[in-house]
Amino acid sequence: MHGKDEDRNRGVRGRVARDVRGLHTEPERPARNPCYETARPATLSSMKTVFCLIGLLLCASAVCDAAEGAVVRVLVWDEQQPEQKQAYGDRFLGETIAAHLGTRPGFSIKHAGLDAVEQGLDEATLNATDVIIWWGHKKHGVVKDEFVERIVSRVKSGKLALIALHSAHWSKPFVRLMQERAKTDALQEIPTAERSTARFEFVNDKPYGRTVKRDAPLTPSF
Repeated sequence: MHGKDEDRNRGVRGRVARDVRGLHTEPERPARNPCYETARPATLSSMKTVFCLIGLLLCASAVCDAAEGAVVRVLVWDEQQPEQKQAYGDRFLGETIAAHLGTRPGFSIKHAGLDAVEQGLDEATLNATDVIIWWGHKKHGVVKDEFVERIVSRVKSGKLALIALHSAHWSKPFVRLMQERAKTDALQEIPTAERSTARFEFVNDKPYGRTVKRDAPLTPSF
C-alpha cells in the first residue's frame, strides 16, 4: 500500500490479524502411515507457524485498494493430495483454511485446485481475487505455465498478492516471481541512463525444479 491507501486500509489489516489469530488447532493423527508422514502438516507448533504467517502476510498485503470495512477476496489454492484428508477430518488442507477464514467477517473466500476449470486460475477468478494462498508439494509441474503467467502479471502490476505456504517455495508462481524480483534487483544496479539499453543474460532462464550449482556465478554480475 502507498500513502493514503495504507491509511485507509489500516482497519482492514487489523481485522485480518485478529481473524486469523484463533486458528491454532492440531489435526487428528491416525496410526503411523508412510503417506501421511509424507504429507502431514502435523504438529501444533507447525500449525501455529503456518496460520500466524497467513495472518502476518495478509496484514502486510500491498494490493487491497478497498477502503476500511471492505471485503478481502481470498483464493485458497491447494493441489489437494488425498493424504491430507487423514489429517484434516476428510478435508483437504486448502478446504480447511478456507473453511476457517469463511467464518470470519471481512473475507470473501474461494478454494480451488488442479481439478477445477483452468486449474482454478481462470481470468474471471483471478480478477475477483486480492490474495492467493498457495500450497503445493508434489505436483508443481502439473500447473500450466499460461495460468502461472496470469498470476505473475497481476502480482507485478499490484493487483494481486501471493502467499506461498511450505512447500510452495518450488511452486511455479513463487519461482517465477522470484525470478522477476531478481530482474528488478539487477536493474537497480545499473545506472539509470543505461537501463533502457541493458541486456539480460539468464543462466537459469527456465528455473522450475532446477537448483543453483555450487560453481554457478553470483547474480547479478556485470
